[in-house]
Amino acid sequence: MKKKIQIISRLAIGSLFVTLLSLSANAQKLPAVQEASVAAPANVKVDAKLGEWENNFQALNKTTDIYYTMANDANNLYLVMKSADQANNNKIIGGGINLTINKANKKSEKDAFVVSFPVANMANLRNAMMSGMRTSRPAASGTTAQQGPDSAMIADMRKRVVSTFKEIKLIGFKDIPDSVISIYNEYGIKAFVDFDDKGSLVVEMAVPLKELGLDAGAAFTYNIKLNGINLNAMMSGMRVSGGPGGASFSRDGGGGGAAPMATTVVMAAPAGGIAMDGGGGMGMPRSMGDIANMLSPTDFWGKYTLIKK
Repeated sequence: MKKKIQIISRLAIGSLFVTLLSLSANAQKLPAVQEASVAAPANVKVDAKLGEWENNFQALNKTTDIYYTMANDANNLYLVMKSADQANNNKIIGGGINLTINKANKKSEKDAFVVSFPVANMANLRNAMMSGMRTSRPAASGTTAQQGPDSAMIADMRKRVVSTFKEIKLIGFKDIPDSVISIYNEYGIKAFVDFDDKGSLVVEMAVPLKELGLDAGAAFTYNIKLNGINLNAMMSGMRVSGGPGGASFSRDGGGGGAAPMATTVVMAAPAGGIAMDGGGGMGMPRSMGDIANMLSPTDFWGKYTLIKK
């Protein structure tokens, strides 16, 4: 009898363990598109830090490979996004993200508000990279090849790169001309980008409801688009002569020294989407799939109803 009780107890514990695992898995499963209205945290600050959001997201969209949450309070619409894939981070850094708001509930960019961020300035990215590469590790004794970037160098370059994103592009706003504006602007439109301690890229935006002409309880259709890298603009912006160590970089990636492709070193973590070739030339993506994804726009549509505060 005692042995039977022990067997039953073990079976019960095992069943409970499996149930808990199942509950945990279900709790972590996220929809592809956010399904609910969300009240923004009371202490929200647009700084690309996830503390007030508790690193929790409403959806994981696999088309764009981002986690995201849309939320609002009485004054602002917020969008916070995280990309944990290194190749996808390259895509965002190089091409930015468009948030489109259509008040007519149509899946159309026509007569809609568009907020684009980050806005890449390839010349600024190049300068940030060149400055960062001067601090890279020298070649080991008896060798001619420069060592690959270590974690400190990657962190430093990431910091330098995100510091170049100081502008937001706006289209379709009634009282604001279609233009590129500073992240420090009089309209109250805010945006920030940064990396977290695991190397994930975080983008956070806030748009005043008054600029969108939206009232509490209003519903709208939105689109989130990763624009993809403009290869011509990137290569043109990365052309430079007289780089570190007298390097001369050209459109075909020739020349010695560090790679002219800004996102290559910045995002290249040990398990990242970009593999350094180790020979001092252009770092190459790991696969053709990475290249195609980084150059091609990806997007999705959703609907949101402003929560009443």
